[in-house]
Amino acid sequence: MKRKWLYYGIMALSLAVMPVRSKALAADNYWLCGSDQWDNGSCWSLGAQPGAGDNALLNAPGATVDYVSASNPTLGYVEVDESLYGSSLNQTQDTLTTDYMTVGNVGYGGYNLSGTGSLVVNNNLTVGASTGSFGAVVQSGGSVSISGGYGALTLGRDAGAYGQYELWGGTLTLVGSEEYIGENGAGYFYQNDGTHELNGVMYLGVQATGYGYYELLNGTLTAGAGGGSIVLGEWGGTGVFNQSGGTVAVNDITLGRQTGANGTYNLSYGDVTVSGNTIVGDYGTGTFNQSAGTNTTGSLVLGQNVGGTGTYNLTGGTLNDSAIVGDAGVGIFNNSGGTHNVTNDEDLILGNQSTGVGTYNLSGSGILSVNMGNTIVGKQHGRSLSCQRVGLNRHL
Repeated sequence: MKRKWLYYGIMALSLAVMPVRSKALAADNYWLCGSDQWDNGSCWSLGAQPGAGDNALLNAPGATVDYVSASNPTLGYVEVDESLYGSSLNQTQDTLTTDYMTVGNVGYGGYNLSGTGSLVVNNNLTVGASTGSFGAVVQSGGSVSISGGYGALTLGRDAGAYGQYELWGGTLTLVGSEEYIGENGAGYFYQNDGTHELNGVMYLGVQATGYGYYELLNGTLTAGAGGGSIVLGEWGGTGVFNQSGGTVAVNDITLGRQTGANGTYNLSYGDVTVSGNTIVGDYGTGTFNQSAGTNTTGSLVLGQNVGGTGTYNLTGGTLNDSAIVGDAGVGIFNNSGGTHNVTNDEDLILGNQSTGVGTYNLSGSGILSVNMGNTIVGKQHGRSLSCQRVGLNRHL
């Protein structure tokens, strides 16, 4: 069931964080009405709907604007924000093109996309910008295309900001861009259908105060032609990915990338395919919990660098990989109920480098199958604390 949004707060209108643009090239056009259509010129402070390069500012208390514009000019900036009752923009048709867009700047804002509507953002879409702000995007159809480089899509930019994106249908495409879900604030992404295409890196929990959360119930999260990767926990941030359905197909996944970062991936149903590396505990701390579904990755590394700690808990489902448990850091693999296939003539290495510590605990109904490869304990003077307890270990 879709969430309903109510916006409350204290009036504090500010354009301080709006991208700087030359007044010779852009005009500020304020929305004056309550509920009406975008193309009603009498509802705009300049007497006409915003034209090319203009800044469309939807700051009227409780305003609900339905986007209808056959002309489709490229705007400079769109802001959906109001601090007393909030404001919202609804789009079911036509194309809205803008260089920048903010939903929830210093107050509360909502953007709803459905039907055949199309949103094109040439630079940055920020949802929940400043401290105390709340922004929500709900997409149940149509298409969104963003192509702004670093932080092209940002949910929860500043500490204390909250940004949320719900994808119920349609397509969201990042073109050569990166996503920050929880940059310094809190960012939440809920996907229950549709296609989310990455052509860059999606970060969950960027800075130390950042918290990023992604929930995939259905639909597809995939890498585009430009390649796409996922990082849970970057510069001390915390990232959590919960998958209970749908499909993830990306180039790389990293949990706990930098020192002080924490990343957790919970797979309870669905499929994960990683063409490159899954790193759990790069320089930070990472945990991958799999209770069902299928996870296929080119290479799994637990505890890649000194200071990194990676744990994989397999209680159900199937994992297909080549694996290093404790590369230069600490790696722990607990297999108590799933099937772990080391495939393609690859090896299972416990304790790879001299500082690496690898532990593999096999118990319960867990199955470890090393197909045509080897189980190597302490490859380069690394250490293995334990190899196996009770379970089924097969070398084929």
